[in-house]
Amino acid sequence: MLEMLEAILQGKFEDKEVGIFYLETAKSIILNYCNVTSLDASYNNAIVLLAAHLYNNSSVIKSKKEGEKSVTYANISIPSEIKMMLPRPRIGVM
Repeated sequence: MLEMLEAILQGKFEDKEVGIFYLETAKSIILNYCNVTSLDASYNNAIVLLAAHLYNNSSVIKSKKEGEKSVTYANISIPSEIKMMLPRPRIGVM
């Protein structure tokens, strides 16, 4: 998956650890979204695409204002195209 992510991002990150971090983060987000503990290898493309999306939108601060100290954070979510690739989320009973 790391090689695919590097190809999609055209080598934008210098250290492979950065790519691994984004892949692990994307997998964690997808596992939490689907409410499962593991995913089949058939969902690797969705993990890679979400990792690329997270990398390209990694700035969590959307806007910043110095006077009166106002900070707006970006809402980073799974794009609908990637959600369509994933299994439907399981509903947990509390």
